Amino acid sequence: MRRFVAFAVQGQSGPLPALLAISVLAYALLSLLPEGGFVASLCGNLTIGAVWFYISAVPWSWAVGPLAADWGLMIVAMMTPLVAPQVARIVWASRRERQLIAAAIFLLGYWAIWFLTIVVLFPAAMFVTWVFGPDLDLVAALAVALVWSASPLAQRARNLCHRTRPIRAFGPGVLIDSAQRGLSVGASCIAACWPWMLVPIAVQSVHVATMILVGAYLFADRIAPPAPATWRLPPAFETLCGSSRPWLRFRFGTRFGQIRQFNLSRRTGRLVPRQH
Repeated sequence: MRRFVAFAVQGQSGPLPALLAISVLAYALLSLLPEGGFVASLCGNLTIGAVWFYISAVPWSWAVGPLAADWGLMIVAMMTPLVAPQVARIVWASRRERQLIAAAIFLLGYWAIWFLTIVVLFPAAMFVTWVFGPDLDLVAALAVALVWSASPLAQRARNLCHRTRPIRAFGPGVLIDSAQRGLSVGASCIAACWPWMLVPIAVQSVHVATMILVGAYLFADRIAPPAPATWRLPPAFETLCGSSRPWLRFRFGTRFGQIRQFNLSRRTGRLVPRQH
């Protein structure tokens, strides 16, 4: 409970309220589109035959625009709240007259690199549907996402998302550093979160609701502190359930494959190895 109270206090200041407003606006626009938009009409039925039907039924120039717009709204809605600390860093390091444009350039770079994942995630979703079928593709996507979130590679990517770098405070270097930072944070975020984007692509209905649930999970995953890159339970469970729960006090995959027991430190609020 103290963790949620602290988060509520932090959420009243800084860029998080503005980022949440942008996310809510994108969700609202998606919900107003017929059947959730062009991407939603493909989700849950992303097969080679379905994609070829859309390509051959209408001129591709008519389809690529709505597809790109809907995918962009999905990225803005789900991924924008995850970078509140990085946007706060950009704003803090910039001069007052350049804070807004520096934050905007950072977000544009972050959204742009996430937008390009469509060329990988759609074929990956088609592969999952082809292997497991339309009835089990959602279960398979969830399983892949959970296993990836528990892996050392995902934790290493999450640690990179928390890393901060110095930003020049004067001249055009502010804008250049903001763009570079947006691209680098976006790349780390993709490495940490990419399987979770397969989940809303795999559902045939309640597309926007699934996006909201996945976005909330990723937000809980991102506000967890950095940790050693080992096999572990996904950090979102620790954030949502509290690290004092007995079944959340261990991590898997130590150097010799044992299960190492952890305790909750009262001083720092983080997990520390138990002394035997």
